[in-house]
Amino acid sequence: MVLNLLISLSQFEREQVGERTACALQHMKSQGRRISRHIPFGFTCADGKSLVVNDREQFVLGQMMDWDRAGMSLGEIADELENSGVATRNGNTWKRGTVFSILKRVRAERAA
Repeated sequence: MVLNLLISLSQFEREQVGERTACALQHMKSQGRRISRHIPFGFTCADGKSLVVNDREQFVLGQMMDWDRAGMSLGEIADELENSGVATRNGNTWKRGTVFSILKRVRAERAA
């Protein structure tokens, strides 16, 4: 019985830690602060903590969203970005997975 009580308390604490962490990350995100080592496409990091809008990349994001709404596939969007000479953040070629991840993030941000 004591073991079951300790297990239950441990599980409850684990859930509480998860909720507190999620709330803290959401709060930092709402303040425009950086929450991971990866800076999202469309932003730059000014002082190592705060995210600043990158106008050039935001324009590219808008184009990507327009192409997505027009019914272009992820591969077609990646090809269009490559052919337009738009560089990825790390200088690699555009891939469907990269386009998917960026569009998914942008949709979630706009829905919130």
